[in-house]
Amino acid sequence: MSRRIATPVLVFLVWTIEGLLWTAQMHVSGKLAGKQWSLSGVALVQMGTALAWALATLLLLRLARRYPLAKGTWVKSLAVHLGTSLVVSFAIDVLFVWLQELAGRPDIGTSPLLTRAFQMFVGWVDFNLLIYWVILVGTHALGYYRSLQQRDLKEALLETQLTKARLDALEMQLHPHFLFNALNTVSALVRSSQNAQAVKVVASLGDLLRRTLDRRGGVEIPLREELEFVHRYLEIEQIRFGDRLEVAVEAGASTLEARVPTLILQPLVENAIRHGVAPRAARGRVGVRAWREGERLRLEVTDDGVGLPPAFDLGRHAGVGLGNTRERLERLHPGRHLLRVAARPGGGTTVQVSLPYRPEAAERSA
Repeated sequence: MSRRIATPVLVFLVWTIEGLLWTAQMHVSGKLAGKQWSLSGVALVQMGTALAWALATLLLLRLARRYPLAKGTWVKSLAVHLGTSLVVSFAIDVLFVWLQELAGRPDIGTSPLLTRAFQMFVGWVDFNLLIYWVILVGTHALGYYRSLQQRDLKEALLETQLTKARLDALEMQLHPHFLFNALNTVSALVRSSQNAQAVKVVASLGDLLRRTLDRRGGVEIPLREELEFVHRYLEIEQIRFGDRLEVAVEAGASTLEARVPTLILQPLVENAIRHGVAPRAARGRVGVRAWREGERLRLEVTDDGVGLPPAFDLGRHAGVGLGNTRERLERLHPGRHLLRVAARPGGGTTVQVSLPYRPEAAERSA
């Protein structure tokens, strides 16, 4: 059952139970007082009033969503709810008096209906307002609780994505093929007596593995840390490819403390090398850029390699790296990010990421 259907059903169920309790209470108290109130008459009045409160509750739920008691709108919302609560209270009192007449209560007097309703309103307004505002506060409390649940769920999903990204870094970015090539590079360097370079590859590989397994910056880290990770990865690739790989990294000083999703650049850089540079024998170039445009941070990874396959579509052709990157961006910045993969003029591929600019210092002081 959907929430839209379940809410009215629950409201009417609760008020039906309350109406039955009111009916039993009034019937018993009337008997004890020696008053001749028929059970059917008492039920008509009390169940009718409970039904009216059920309808009022549904109206209140709609008003609570439209006029929440939240910062910036609470004055207007308070005025709306105060006026509505008074109108609802008087309307229910009019209905109550009318139902008493319909039930044939012998002790209701001979005053006009509206006069008796006004008298009841004056005597019972505090009780009716209490019911209205208890429901209103309860609605807001429930809404706040649900928002906390959704936030906790979102954080849990982000943590799951971070864990998946760490695993992907081992299974995709540092898969056995990559490790095999890195170890072959070490072996070749040792055979050619380039021991210093071999040690450098081993050290970079160990540092890369350690950083992959021990990233504790949460779902987002400063761009500076992400670039350090990419730098370690590129050290290995540049030694492996030698003169065939040229790398250029440009990052404005204002971007280094910007918060970015963990492991946002490394999969893009690896794709550029694996699919752009590695398939051809000629020298290839990979560029990494980061710059700020107003309140946006822009990241770009380019290569001058073989380019995209015919009729490339990000939705259908995204591999593990691009797919994981797109999903994490959507969860972190829903509707406020851009991931674009396009052919580069002159040959090769360009991958662009755009997301809100949020410096690390501002996040810590918030």
